[in-house]
Amino acid sequence: MGYLSQKKHLRRESWFCIIVMVILAVMTGGGILTKNLCLAALSPLYLYLISALLTVYTFWRKRYKYMLGFFLLFITNSTFISANANIFVAEDFDGSEKMELSFNPEQKITDRFNKNQIINAGEVLFDGKYAAEYVTVEPQNPITLVKVDFRDVEKKDFNIVFEQLSNFLKMQNYPVVLFGEFGIPAWTFPFRKMMITSGLSVKNRILFTKNSPFNIFSLPGFYILGFREMGIKDVQQTGKNIDWIISFNSVEP
Repeated sequence: MGYLSQKKHLRRESWFCIIVMVILAVMTGGGILTKNLCLAALSPLYLYLISALLTVYTFWRKRYKYMLGFFLLFITNSTFISANANIFVAEDFDGSEKMELSFNPEQKITDRFNKNQIINAGEVLFDGKYAAEYVTVEPQNPITLVKVDFRDVEKKDFNIVFEQLSNFLKMQNYPVVLFGEFGIPAWTFPFRKMMITSGLSVKNRILFTKNSPFNIFSLPGFYILGFREMGIKDVQQTGKNIDWIISFNSVEP
């Protein structure tokens, strides 16, 4: 490649990096600040992956000032996601109590417990049309399990559904473990607000389940949330079933 051709190529590459960096920066800021649900393709998870690839590319091309910009975007998206969810590793905890749990959209939450283990059980409606199951069980210390399946919730209803879910969680007298298909990622505004209000946090790593149809812009919607002194281990997925073990310390209600 001649000198002039090489110079033109470098100029085009520079403009490409600048334009892409500006677009990613605007999208990153929008993803962090917006209170509306954005397109899956604009999710911080994909911005995180794209920024990582462009960081590697510009390092390989020895375009270090652009590499620094893409690396900062990578760190920003990584920090934002990590503040609301675990990316690669589930949160473990060596507690005094252990319980095996599972999720299957076609099974009742009470199916895995004997009647003498159940203190209370039922369903709660959100926005008058979306239901969640709950059960309070007593291994040695009471704990309330809440199973949700919000895959059919309309986009316009998520804010009110998560607000009502927060109100329901605040009314519980025992420590809560909340799990299921939430329909949106943990870093979206309604989900983040619910976690802040309830005091629960995501315990599992990012998990793409087989309960949702595959597409290239699919986003993780399955989460296990719990209180501070609780963790999970041995998360396994078999067909529609997701199984895991929670480990926790008993908490005074």
